[in-house]
Amino acid sequence: MRKLINAILFVLILLVSADTEANPHRDLLDLSFSSVNDNALQGGRYTLKYDIFYQIPNNSRAGPYNPETLSPIVHRASTEVISFLNKTNIVHSDCHPELELNIYHVNSSVLNDHDRFREWGPANNIQDRASFTLWALYDPMKYSRTESSIFLTDHGAWANEILLAHEMAHYWYDRLCIALSFPYGTEAFAKRFESHYESKMNGGVW
Repeated sequence: MRKLINAILFVLILLVSADTEANPHRDLLDLSFSSVNDNALQGGRYTLKYDIFYQIPNNSRAGPYNPETLSPIVHRASTEVISFLNKTNIVHSDCHPELELNIYHVNSSVLNDHDRFREWGPANNIQDRASFTLWALYDPMKYSRTESSIFLTDHGAWANEILLAHEMAHYWYDRLCIALSFPYGTEAFAKRFESHYESKMNGGVW
């Protein structure tokens, strides 16, 4: 009887796992997500693999960060980062091609739960985290050599695109080892790219 009960429990666990994808980020283990997997961007020499995770139950794939909206921004921002690097003569190489990206759409209360994300403050020169509101966040996941994460919350279509472009700049900063030729840090690079990207959005030319 005990073996039968254990077998039933194992099947139930498998069924639950099939509905809710496993969460690879250790700071979010108490939350549930649905996911969109096996996304790939092929841009010249670089291939980007990324997964999209939507928090359950409050966020939806039908919302402002749905895959049909999010994926084109990922592609556009990635293409523009490479163009920006070439135009500014910032040396780069695909030194970390195995670095995959997890993109999370979470509630603002999750992103601003400072007990979850303990390492982001010093990296962004933020001393008083309690008085600072995060709209988006890039986490290099230093404990993993093969994954990094972006966290997004909804602030309207225009801001959403700029925020995601900014965080994508952080990803490519790590992926292409830009630190070797740009000594001012990842946040300075992302801000410089963000200004460039917003200017392109205003001009409507890509």
